[in-house]
Amino acid sequence: MGSVESFWIWFRGTELAHWDMLESFVAGFSFSFWIMLYRGLDQCKSFSDYRFSTDTPPQLFRKDAPNAWIPLVLYIVLIRLYHWIYPKPAFGLEIPSAERILYELTEGIIFYDFIFFWIHLAMHKWSKLAWIFQHNVHHDQSILCANEVQHHSFVDGSLQVIVNVIVQNYSTYALIFQPGSGLRKHFLSRLLHNIVITYMLTETHAGYDGWWCMHNICPPLIGGAKLHEVHHKVGNRFYQPFFRYLDQTWEFCWASSASASASAGTGCQKKRE
Repeated sequence: MGSVESFWIWFRGTELAHWDMLESFVAGFSFSFWIMLYRGLDQCKSFSDYRFSTDTPPQLFRKDAPNAWIPLVLYIVLIRLYHWIYPKPAFGLEIPSAERILYELTEGIIFYDFIFFWIHLAMHKWSKLAWIFQHNVHHDQSILCANEVQHHSFVDGSLQVIVNVIVQNYSTYALIFQPGSGLRKHFLSRLLHNIVITYMLTETHAGYDGWWCMHNICPPLIGGAKLHEVHHKVGNRFYQPFFRYLDQTWEFCWASSASASASAGTGCQKKRE
């Protein structure tokens, strides 16, 4: 029996595993931990060379910085209210394999990235939608730092939570390899997803170009902090949270469309002449 299986057999017997607020607390406190970790790096001069900008992020001294705990508390309270109305279903007792956990973890990140790309793109392409979601709040800084991952309007932030809830409740692994068992992702996969996704979101906003960053570990596939830094500077490129393939496809199609329009315009002009 592998380590994953052994851990699950032990963990499912604890009271903590059956607490209906465990997932939300793991997500909330993971966010807080990763933010504090990068805020700690911001204070270390030896890490300043790894930043995209050597200037001190002004957000560290912003008046609302001490209130960064408010989104965490609000998130926990809302999840608590939700579970009072809709009690959380008991998780399955089946023993997961390491392959299933890795599959569902990877799948959840890919799905989150895919869904949020289109939402993010829509907010930048339609001004009325951006106004409704107040996405400008997230773009009102000059230099990125980890604080910015939670610096957004309530509506904008709620979109991230909704997308995460969606990807947390479905698994193609169950559909493909365990037909008839439902589509629900394994509980252990959901816990790990909350830890990993909060780190990835924090890193993309932290403003670091370190050797440990995702975009330097796998540059052909991941845009990460490097492209998100550009997005916050120009506002009209790189909408994908983590990966690159949708941004590359969008820019290729947009460039092809613009080129075709320009060619059509030139042709019409020649006919008129």
